[in-house]
Amino acid sequence: MHSLPLCNCHICSYSCSLFLFLYHQEGVFQGLIPILNSYLENMEVDVDTRCTILNYLKLIKKRASGELMTVAKWMREFVAKHPQYKQDSVITDKISYDLFKKFDRIGKGEEQCPELFATS
Repeated sequence: MHSLPLCNCHICSYSCSLFLFLYHQEGVFQGLIPILNSYLENMEVDVDTRCTILNYLKLIKKRASGELMTVAKWMREFVAKHPQYKQDSVITDKISYDLFKKFDRIGKGEEQCPELFATS
């Protein structure tokens, strides 16, 4: 089994290697996203479905490249910045409540969250 080589960039991390897996490893792997795009071009998919899939692929690209936060990173930052968090790894009921209320408002479209979702 071949393992994909890590990139040589100054920010080499899981995110960077994931991005390379999704998009390309020159001379090693074409990239998952180009393969999916090629597959979609050869399938008879209606315009709405194709557009939806392409929007999800754009979201995946932005998350993998670090342009947008993953949900896990966003949650960690939310907790770390919460006034009740004491840097002791304890998530109080109030922190949990505030986190889920925030999720609820974002999910209902009552609040924007540009760190998680592209606005365009």
